[in-house]
Amino acid sequence: MQLYAKKFPETLSKVVLLDVGKSGNSFSLSSAKNDLLMFMYTSWLATGFIISRISTRLAAFWISLYPWTSIGPCPYEKEKPASFDALPFMCYMYFQFYLGIFSLSHQLNENMSNTSRLPIQYLYGGKKRVMFHDASYIEYLQNRSDCRCKCFENEGHWLHWSSSNTVAKEIQDFLLH
Repeated sequence: MQLYAKKFPETLSKVVLLDVGKSGNSFSLSSAKNDLLMFMYTSWLATGFIISRISTRLAAFWISLYPWTSIGPCPYEKEKPASFDALPFMCYMYFQFYLGIFSLSHQLNENMSNTSRLPIQYLYGGKKRVMFHDASYIEYLQNRSDCRCKCFENEGHWLHWSSSNTVAKEIQDFLLH
């Protein structure tokens, strides 16, 4: 979504983000742990995408080797959507992220800057090892009257699957009002 907003901001009037927000520049021990875990799994998935250019099966095998339950971002989720398997093509966004860093073609948080003029609804799961945003982003949204932010305390990354009716109602209410 952020890449679309960056490329075509004039086509949007509102933005809904599910579980992936903006990270800031603040530092703490918990943010360092969060950043390390994020680096570990995103670089693993980016590598999976690169391997997929040679062999999709080999890439799928690589991705399956990641120790999701011990150091993955969402260890508390007992279930995941039945249709979800970490497929190599799904890792393209991680590859693009690192390509941007290594090519110095954009700053790390630039992708979110084009959504700042728009009303934003941010829904996220609170039961995860890694948060895909930082506290300053939540505070930023809470201080804007046209934005909404809601934490699903007992949900993880797949809140749109595990609490689909509630999430759909939240999104519908935001978009229609």
